[in-house]
Amino acid sequence: ADKVVVLNGGRIEQVGSPMELYHNPANLFVAGFLGTPKMGFLQGTVVGVHAEGCEVELDARCRLQLPLGGTALTLGDPVTLGIRPEHLNRSTDGSCQLEVKADVSERLGSDTYCHVITQAGEPLTMRIRGDFTPRYGESLKLTLDAAHCHLFDREGLAVGQPLRQVA
Repeated sequence: ADKVVVLNGGRIEQVGSPMELYHNPANLFVAGFLGTPKMGFLQGTVVGVHAEGCEVELDARCRLQLPLGGTALTLGDPVTLGIRPEHLNRSTDGSCQLEVKADVSERLGSDTYCHVITQAGEPLTMRIRGDFTPRYGESLKLTLDAAHCHLFDREGLAVGQPLRQVA
C-alpha cells in the first residue's frame, strides 16, 4: 500500500506511507501498532533541554542524550521513550546505557530475539544478528541508538523531530 490509515476505536490516529508511520509515529498507539516485534517503551523524566536536543533520565536508571528538538519540553516532564528491537545493541566496551536481565530468547537462524527486563521491570525485545542465547536471569548491558529513539509526552504524543544535518 502507498498509504495506510491507522484507526483506534474508529478514530484516525495517523495517515501516511507504511515506512513513514514506522519511522515517525505520531503517538504511542501508532508506535506500538506497527512493527514486529513491536517497539519497546521506557518511562522517564526530562532532566535537560538544550539546542542540541534533550536529556532523559529513565526509570531504568540511566541517562540518555537524545538528538530530538524538544522545545515543548520542560525540566521534570514525564516522558515515554520508544525504541525498536533493531536499535538496541549489546555493550561490550563499558559504554553501557542500560542494564537488563535476560528472560527468553527466540533463535530464528539469522536473528535472535532476546526478551529482557529492565531494572524498572519494563519488558524490551532486542534483535541480535546470528545466534545468541543468554542464560535466563543473566545480566546484560545494552546501548540504545539515540538517533533512532522516539519520545512521547504525558499524553502519548510524539515530541520533537530528530535533529539531523542537512546534506
